[in-house]
Amino acid sequence: MNQVQMGHFRDLVAQRFGLINIPLGEEQLAQRLQKRINAWGHQNLDGFFFLLASDTQQSYQEWRNLLPWLTTGESYFFRDDGQCQLLKKTLIPRLLAESQQKLQQRGLLRIWSAGCSTGEEPYSLAILCDQLLASFPDEHYKVEIIASDINEECLEQAREGIYSNWSFRRTPPALKQQYFTPLGAESYQLNSQIRSMVSFERSNLVYDTFPNIALGLAEFDLILCRNVFIYFDQATIAKVVAKMAKSLRIGGLLLTGHAELGNSALPGLDKRLYPESMVYQRTLQVPKPPHLPTNKAGIFSNDILFNKQNMHFQTGFSSPFRSKPSAQDVLEQQLKDLNQLLLTGNNKAVLEQKNAIQGTFTSLDNNQKTQYLKQQWHLIIARAYANLGELLLARQICYDLLQHDPFSDDGHYLLAHIAHEQGDLEEAQQYLNKVLFLNPSHVAALMEMAELRMHAGLIEKAQALRQAALSHLETCLDNTQVPFLEEWPVEVLVQQLREYLPLQAVDRDGFFAH
Repeated sequence: MNQVQMGHFRDLVAQRFGLINIPLGEEQLAQRLQKRINAWGHQNLDGFFFLLASDTQQSYQEWRNLLPWLTTGESYFFRDDGQCQLLKKTLIPRLLAESQQKLQQRGLLRIWSAGCSTGEEPYSLAILCDQLLASFPDEHYKVEIIASDINEECLEQAREGIYSNWSFRRTPPALKQQYFTPLGAESYQLNSQIRSMVSFERSNLVYDTFPNIALGLAEFDLILCRNVFIYFDQATIAKVVAKMAKSLRIGGLLLTGHAELGNSALPGLDKRLYPESMVYQRTLQVPKPPHLPTNKAGIFSNDILFNKQNMHFQTGFSSPFRSKPSAQDVLEQQLKDLNQLLLTGNNKAVLEQKNAIQGTFTSLDNNQKTQYLKQQWHLIIARAYANLGELLLARQICYDLLQHDPFSDDGHYLLAHIAHEQGDLEEAQQYLNKVLFLNPSHVAALMEMAELRMHAGLIEKAQALRQAALSHLETCLDNTQVPFLEEWPVEVLVQQLREYLPLQAVDRDGFFAH
């Protein structure tokens, strides 16, 4: 492999992932590439490079094979003492304490560890938060940490939460003893409570679209992206930083490695200098959309939940039925309370009441209102199981629901979302097609189908789906809760769709994404 060919490969890597620094030397990289060329049976580099440049499943799989060579998995717990102390003593306590009313309304503090490698950074954050939350025993704060990386091998290791002694070279022994269980002389596993605070996603910072409401990559209080920008050129740094700024809430913070951003342009971010590190804060105000008209069709309105024309129940909890107080009314209130527990993340509390409420149905008349309440109960329980990662149980509840009501768009949507989470994109698409046939206005389904279209490289179709979602949202009142996206105010959903819809044609020509 000559220098021209090696340069061509490096150009492909830079175009796909923004990486300009590859940890392997030229000779070692050439040897490994030759092994992959032989594995595919190509006679020369041209055929192999054509494969890498295409948007096919084979190309996707080959990049997965190559990525472990192109990135470094070097990481360890509590990396950079100064920044860890800044997070522990200043930044995270401030984020927990400030805007207390806002945090209570959202029910959680959202953190993104971008470029998380094998998981030491996001788990370090989870441990810090766990310790700090002990100082707020009377408050109901919750922490959600999303960790992303392009290297699937690293993510698989991170999900297991098993580490060697080398990962603990900066970890206080007391913390190691408190949070980790020895598996032998050389390995330790992080406890399940801390692991449950972090969800791992494969993501390409350069080509993925974010903010991305459907994947939860939006409205963060804190983003950590450390020792990642050193692999990017200035144009790529500017592009990624601009997307991260939009993914922060107003006042949210971005923490990078020391001097990584240098003199880069930082639109929407102000510098905040601390003794331990520079921090960047989002200050740019997002324009408030104009007042939106009332949703006359009642598709997402909390006051009109039953469309008599197509006999389709919408998700929500203002019952269309009005009658004198009865056992059904009591049950309806119980389901409202259960739904509130679900929306605030108390999934275990939801399931603790599962059997008691299920038994209540046997004493009720099997009329239309009872059927409606039973459908809502199925959806709440299925979502609680899914949120806890019990996907098989969630599927079974959905199957039970569809057996009684095969026209439940929310039941089909939840099955689609579960299939998507499990990586079965074909099954996910089949269920989403059913959802949109039953209810073309299902915003969550439109947005998730758009993600699948983007994954397949069908950018125009993805744009059309997102435009449809935006059109429906623009007919909603500001206080409407959109099914399966209840955490996000309508105006935030609208704003995010308006921001990245025009960028799709130029901002997402890669394939390595969800």
